[in-house]
Amino acid sequence: MHSITSAHRKFTCLSPTLVRIQFSPDGKFEERRSIVAHASQEPLAFKSQSKDGDWTVLSTGAIEIRTRDEMRPCDRNNLEIRWNDGRLMQIWRPGDRDYQNLGGTLRSLDRYAGPSCVLDGVHPATMDSPDASAQNWPAWLQCEVDPLYDKLHPAPPGNLNKGHWAREVQREQSDRRYTERTFNWYKAARRFCPCVLSGAGYYFLNDSESAVMDADDFPIEREQYGAQDWYFFAYGRDYRQALWDFRLLSGPAPVPTHRSMGIIFSRWPAFTEAEVESMARDFAANGYPLSTLVMDMEWHTEGWGTWDFNPELIPDPARFFALCRKHSLEVTFNDHPLDLRGDDSHYEDYVAKAGPGVEIRERDYNGKT
Repeated sequence: MHSITSAHRKFTCLSPTLVRIQFSPDGKFEERRSIVAHASQEPLAFKSQSKDGDWTVLSTGAIEIRTRDEMRPCDRNNLEIRWNDGRLMQIWRPGDRDYQNLGGTLRSLDRYAGPSCVLDGVHPATMDSPDASAQNWPAWLQCEVDPLYDKLHPAPPGNLNKGHWAREVQREQSDRRYTERTFNWYKAARRFCPCVLSGAGYYFLNDSESAVMDADDFPIEREQYGAQDWYFFAYGRDYRQALWDFRLLSGPAPVPTHRSMGIIFSRWPAFTEAEVESMARDFAANGYPLSTLVMDMEWHTEGWGTWDFNPELIPDPARFFALCRKHSLEVTFNDHPLDLRGDDSHYEDYVAKAGPGVEIRERDYNGKT
């Protein structure tokens, strides 16, 4: 009984305190590793399986799963998980929120600066996949109407606060929806994402939408719509067990390299060669271990969908990389993978190598296609 399949659901015991719950509309369950659940799984046998009226009850010894109506997706009327946290019997049903989560990291540090961005809480842990409230990337509105943007940018563009978003906000009959979105983002950005550890003694991980690994160990989209792929951790106050279960699921974390302990530095807009040279010398002169430069998106020519180096910042890529090597700097480039524009120097070669399945369409990029 390492995995138990009942109609369109499948239950797998990975440890006494970690179970996998799957629903498949066609009864074919995802078996490939995912970006999150990356380790090869070695299921354990359930301790018992029994019936309680129309409920099927599965036990790992620490977790009790109660399921019924298995032809339908899991919801709070047909799925229930119980465990004992050492003090009381706890019950979780789909849709429950956890307000005791201890908080993890941030998905992005974009625009975090000053007292307005002091972190002061944790988002409630929900069933979102992944937690949507913790990854709101700032809309262009904040770049055009927010005074903080002007103060942070070393060379603000001349059209600051003149875009159509700003005009809409200032319009007399505006419904203020753009302004409201800005305020909502600020409120959301002040909180940490949830993590595996929680004072509630459990963690729900929705892995339904993460990429899975193909035969070449390359991440690809899942092909089954409407499927559910969940993991439930129930550890009570044993936080060490929670971390062990997460390692069991995701695989061991690599030991950080010595270089990664240094300063990873980025700025928007990106750096010129002269600025890299000056900055590397300044860091060294003051005893700060600069190890990695992150080049923001101006490293390439204007707009998304292009991969050519910006000649104003990096006129000679070989010379730029030689400069970084001279100062023992690793460098990474920020990118927004979208399309490849027709005016990019790589376009013809890319289309030829992509083959007949490539999609070519007309799309406007600030007047360019």
